[in-house]
Amino acid sequence: RTATVTDGALTGTKTAVVVPDAADAFLVTAVADGEPGVFLVAADAAGVTVDVHRNAEWVRTGTVTFEGASAERLGNADAATVTASLRRATALGRIAHGARAVGLMETALKTTVEYLKVRKQFGVTINKFQALTHRAAQMYSDVELARSTSLWASAVAEAFPGTVDTLSAEDLDTLTGTALDAHNFLSGQARTIAQEAIQLHGGIGVTYEAGISHYAAALTGFRQIYGGELEARSAGEAAEAVSTAPSALLDNALIP
Repeated sequence: RTATVTDGALTGTKTAVVVPDAADAFLVTAVADGEPGVFLVAADAAGVTVDVHRNAEWVRTGTVTFEGASAERLGNADAATVTASLRRATALGRIAHGARAVGLMETALKTTVEYLKVRKQFGVTINKFQALTHRAAQMYSDVELARSTSLWASAVAEAFPGTVDTLSAEDLDTLTGTALDAHNFLSGQARTIAQEAIQLHGGIGVTYEAGISHYAAALTGFRQIYGGELEARSAGEAAEAVSTAPSALLDNALIP
């Protein structure tokens, strides 16, 4: 939606491109003659500008601007196939990033619990305070819920291997709906865990020198991928097929 191609010249802007200054070429999604496609653009081509900054995780990220840059269309698939391929790739990306977010949450929890055992106030370690212990226990519950959701999404992805050529429209809707549902839930859990980890560390938790601040930043970054939380929630609400997570208690099937 942010780039168009006319007579082989690509114009538009792409944001949140990881280490763009190290790329030899870019694969750019764009619209040509009303149809979506993927285009190859050399990084040193005329009309390509790269502006590098740091993202929430302190990783080199940038905005790449194309002003009539020479672009080569890849493949000859029709618009429906290209759209389906992009939907599938984004869904799998959401699921993979969700699994990474669970790992970040787990490490944030472990780091916080260890801190509670050594930080002292009033002559005792703060894990002796019941209110803080309850908050740490809630963090554990939140992480386990996140892990279960991520595993469910991964299981659904494994149920639909192959390419878009082997997926029915219904299967693709289920895969993308599952990815959105999981991402939206994990985004909420990521926010909760990041906030609690910082607060239980106190003022030191927001400093660059404290490792927990980097895990919180990474969880914040997770909430910003693929257009951000608002984009994902809007897409989830609009999805035709809303997936329901399986439940051992209800003994329902993996795929609704």
